Amino acid sequence: MTQLSNEQLASIAHDYYLSDLNLADISQKYNLSRYLVDKALSEAKLKHIVQISIRHDESRRNVELEYYFKQLFNLKEAFILRKDTTKIKDEENLVRFAASQIENYLKQSHTVGLTWGTTSLDIINNFQEADRPDLNFVQLLGITVDTGHRKNPLVQQAAYKFNAKYQQLPAPLYCANPKLTELFKEEPLFKNLEKSYKKLDLVFTGIGTIQSIEENEIMAKQYAPHLLKNIDQDKIAGFIFGRPYTTDGTILDDINDHICGITQQEISKVPIRFVIEKNRFKADALLGALHTGLITHLVINEGIAERIVQKTE
Repeated sequence: MTQLSNEQLASIAHDYYLSDLNLADISQKYNLSRYLVDKALSEAKLKHIVQISIRHDESRRNVELEYYFKQLFNLKEAFILRKDTTKIKDEENLVRFAASQIENYLKQSHTVGLTWGTTSLDIINNFQEADRPDLNFVQLLGITVDTGHRKNPLVQQAAYKFNAKYQQLPAPLYCANPKLTELFKEEPLFKNLEKSYKKLDLVFTGIGTIQSIEENEIMAKQYAPHLLKNIDQDKIAGFIFGRPYTTDGTILDDINDHICGITQQEISKVPIRFVIEKNRFKADALLGALHTGLITHLVINEGIAERIVQKTE
């Protein structure tokens, strides 16, 4: 059989025994036949990786919280990492772990969507280089006004890691005048992007807060008066895929006409939607995001998970 490392055997065993994924799900996730998945589970037992519990991940992940989150928020997978000795180590562990989990799904993917954000950039930097010319990274949203200093868009940096293709969206994230958004969507460039949006296998992103707009002078003074004029800002728990939402997960769609990029309907049709959050102070924002139904796969640490549990109880 294909030679798998003890790390891979433990991950497969965790998915089967503790995350309740079936052989078909695991086969797709790791790009292995069901026969090889079954053999891997047997090998994990022979090597004593699997006993009463799974020794490898028990020290790294909070299985009880993962099960709680999956049931409460109807997630396909929840990954909740245990606390380390420092906040910096917590964040480093989370980014490395998220990168490895996303890479597992990339093996079966051909079209992958990205937004912006330092967390997404950190994950890309932790990807292992591979040769995947069949892979296409697609920019889901236009450029925010505070990311112009970056040398390359994230889709380009991700593509370099895999010798893959990429599609940029050279437009602002928001247009103060919604007529400009309508006109841009008639451009051939955007029509090509729309074709890719309909073929997305996976997307990954972080979440934003209203503070990110308030602290950005251009956004606060020149864009917010147009974007949020019909929205009570006190009700905004956070932003996901450029869209504001409330704590109960209601997406405030007054802003939709101003967004240059993928539609909410197109996002909802993507089978694998990863959200990664490492900031424990975004508990309110993450709780609202989980209620939107736009998240299928979640990667967080115990700090933010425990805060969410307190709020739900």
